[in-house]
Amino acid sequence: MAENEQVVSKRTWPLVAIATTGLSLIVVIALATAYVILRSDLVATRNSLEQLKEAKRQLQVELQVAKNTISEMSSKLENSKAKLQNIANRLPDLPIELSFRAAVMGNGLVLKLDNLTPREFPVKVNATSPTFGKTRVFEILIPAKKIVEIGHMEGWAFTKGDTVSIHSEGFEDKVLKVAD
Repeated sequence: MAENEQVVSKRTWPLVAIATTGLSLIVVIALATAYVILRSDLVATRNSLEQLKEAKRQLQVELQVAKNTISEMSSKLENSKAKLQNIANRLPDLPIELSFRAAVMGNGLVLKLDNLTPREFPVKVNATSPTFGKTRVFEILIPAKKIVEIGHMEGWAFTKGDTVSIHSEGFEDKVLKVAD
């Protein structure tokens, strides 16, 4: 039987070798296929990662632009708030119309103060002459819807370069300079 076993073993050995070689070949092909698949997945993953990095960079740039825009808009909003606050805090315009006319008697011009309101209106008129270095203050109560005049007869003949400022409590001052 030993001889019989040797004959069988001699006959099966080439079959085992062929089977082992075939199996090894299949394993090598499977590993090579797995390598190719994994390699292509790795390349695709790297490409996706690069795309994600680029997208992240672009988003960071856009975020910075948005932050800058928000900062600029916030600054503009604060400026607008300040301007609105200044307007809200601003006193109303003085309801007195100012103009000059030539003096009929005497020299210079006459200042006309026209009260546009239906009530008496108290004002302080500050006349300044840089030419003569003089200043004079007139305290006047202007009757409702009437015109009061200040000129040579009241003690001040307005001339070119003179400045007049009108003040009344609770109103924005008016300033007028005598032109040519």
